[in-house]
Amino acid sequence: QQNIAFFPLYPIIMKVLGQLFGLQNGVATIFPALFFGVASIYAFHALARTRLHENASLFATAAYALYPGATFFVSAYPTSVMNLLVIATLLAFNRKKYFLAAIAAGISTAGGALLVFLSATITLAYANKIMFEKNQQKISGFFQVIFFATLSLFGIIGFMLYQQIAFGNALAFVDVQKAWGYKSIVDRIINLVTLSPIFGGGYGSFFRSIFFLQPTSKSPEGSVEYITNTFSIIMAVYSTWILYKFKEYLLSIYSLLVLLGYIWFIGSVQGPSSTFRLLYIDIPIFIAAGIYFQNSDKKISCLLLLAFSALALLIQISFFASGYWVI
Repeated sequence: QQNIAFFPLYPIIMKVLGQLFGLQNGVATIFPALFFGVASIYAFHALARTRLHENASLFATAAYALYPGATFFVSAYPTSVMNLLVIATLLAFNRKKYFLAAIAAGISTAGGALLVFLSATITLAYANKIMFEKNQQKISGFFQVIFFATLSLFGIIGFMLYQQIAFGNALAFVDVQKAWGYKSIVDRIINLVTLSPIFGGGYGSFFRSIFFLQPTSKSPEGSVEYITNTFSIIMAVYSTWILYKFKEYLLSIYSLLVLLGYIWFIGSVQGPSSTFRLLYIDIPIFIAAGIYFQNSDKKISCLLLLAFSALALLIQISFFASGYWVI
């Protein structure tokens, strides 16, 4: 019964491709992830060039492509298609193709719950645009925003309608996750304050993991994942600050919402679970990497961080290919 916790976008893509091209299960499972992953790298470079100089846009693209979460470009996860849809949404919005952006965001919400924050971000930005538009009727503008918001959420709305019809519970995908760990609101707040289980045991574990000193029993892939998750969340926080500092308000709002959503819905319940995968949809943090590179006098520090990320990706792929449990 826990299958309903997984959103339908990627399974639908696998099914359609398998039927259209007669692909075997293994190919139909992996090929879409690889295809959308490569496409997302090209699309990200196009997005980066709208905000950065050429060298900085190339650095940002390298940061995106060499992030540890790219492991899932060769795995049956919706990571790559979700990323591509986030990038497509931001590109379309940047080019003032607002309803195309809403459609892309709407499709993305059928891939994962955290992408409702993308819909919320572009809806707020669109409402702000409508509010200050000259000769705009208030009632007309209100209904435009409502339509835009609905369009940007149609994926998850459709998924919830299906659950209501099939199970009599539109929030079945939320309820089944209680089997993986349930915490009350008070417990979640305590976990946020104490950093436990977000960093697997509080402030001590957090600081030990920074210096690669956090023990994780006899699991080698667990040790690597622990360090990678900690590194990912630190960089996400710092990158969100960079976006705000350089007045990339649309990107900083989305980045902040994804980060807080992850910590609240996942980190405060299950611990540091797949941080580098679940935060990969936070596309703006890689734009922040380009901004940092573009404005830094010490390019060597940027290249060292990029090398660390690439090494973490290589190790993750090695574990994954060897059959270790890396999610």
